[in-house]
Amino acid sequence: MKQKFKLFLYSRRVIFPVLLYFVIIVGKSFACNVPVFRYALERWPADFFVLQIYYDQSFDADSEKLLNQLLKRTQDDSLINLTLKILNVSDSATKSFPQYPWMELYFPETTGIRGVIWSGPFTEDNIRRLITSPARSALAERLTAGEAAVWLFLESGDNEKDRAAEALLVEYLKKLSNELKIPETGFDINGNLIRVEDFHDYDVHFSMIRLSRENPQEEIFVSMLLGSEEDLVYYNEPIAFPVFGRGRALYGLIGAGLNGKTISHACQSVIGWCSCEVKALNPGVDLLLENDWSNPAGGKMVKNEELPPLTGVSAFIENDTLKEKTKSEQNIGEQKPDTLLLSDSVRTPEITSTPPDDNSLESGNKKITRPLIRNIILVFVFGLIFMTGLTLFLLQKRRKQ
Repeated sequence: MKQKFKLFLYSRRVIFPVLLYFVIIVGKSFACNVPVFRYALERWPADFFVLQIYYDQSFDADSEKLLNQLLKRTQDDSLINLTLKILNVSDSATKSFPQYPWMELYFPETTGIRGVIWSGPFTEDNIRRLITSPARSALAERLTAGEAAVWLFLESGDNEKDRAAEALLVEYLKKLSNELKIPETGFDINGNLIRVEDFHDYDVHFSMIRLSRENPQEEIFVSMLLGSEEDLVYYNEPIAFPVFGRGRALYGLIGAGLNGKTISHACQSVIGWCSCEVKALNPGVDLLLENDWSNPAGGKMVKNEELPPLTGVSAFIENDTLKEKTKSEQNIGEQKPDTLLLSDSVRTPEITSTPPDDNSLESGNKKITRPLIRNIILVFVFGLIFMTGLTLFLLQKRRKQ
């Protein structure tokens, strides 16, 4: 049973790029003629991670000062996709910890990933490592500079394997940076081919950042990457993650799965035209990054007047249902944390995710047509059939071996 599960997870890595490709194709009636990576950089806000802070009755003076600083850093106009949930363990039954205050970091609700990414004492050093790290700073800087994708290469600890995998990845990224170009043809509103000049001179570039599992500065970031898919933590192999947009890790390529074909496929996927309304349908998980995304290199290249608003799957829901869903999303984790002894200038925030704009949702709803809904359904049916068939094929092949 365990082997079947692993094969299923492997087949998922094959189907994700295929699904991404078909979603882009069937959405072409609203094609924005902007590459996926660029649209994601300008229009896809990162999902919010949740940091739960546990305290016992009160904070000491140093912890309270640190908490106030963190609250200010994570307010509405914050540069980091992090929200806080503060819990008094003396007021409710909850798990116990070695000391207080204590922190637990969780993935965004939208990912559906359960379990703690990392936990530790509420200290200044831990908060610093949680919010940023050298690799994440470099990642955000390169993405803001306009790179199509930055590949995070996570070492296995086996020097021979790591050297071979890194050399292969560097070779292909250099080759693809020189060869790949953003398409010169796109689609108009009726799905007809048109010539696109906006990105004719855009320099497509891919780079790599190497990460060690033993680097204490990157401990939390490494845990985040390994937790982005449920099976990654079990592999003692080098893993490469293509990251685009505002820090969205597409998936992890493991060991022998990291080869010229898969590297090329991932790079080609992120420079293809975006269908504008499919962030929620795209594979991948957002990473926790602190960065100002408002001024990417080249300025604003996504033209407001030519694009429908980004609405995700909610655009396919009737208005009444949509309003209820939006209201529900606004209430995720909305229960207020216990009152704290904080300064008047900083108050404990409500724990909410960032909801879509109601006007954008409704306007986006008017733009959706029945053929597009039908095509999206066909994509999922095709994906399910393909995944099932591939899983059965792999199981049959293993039996023959």
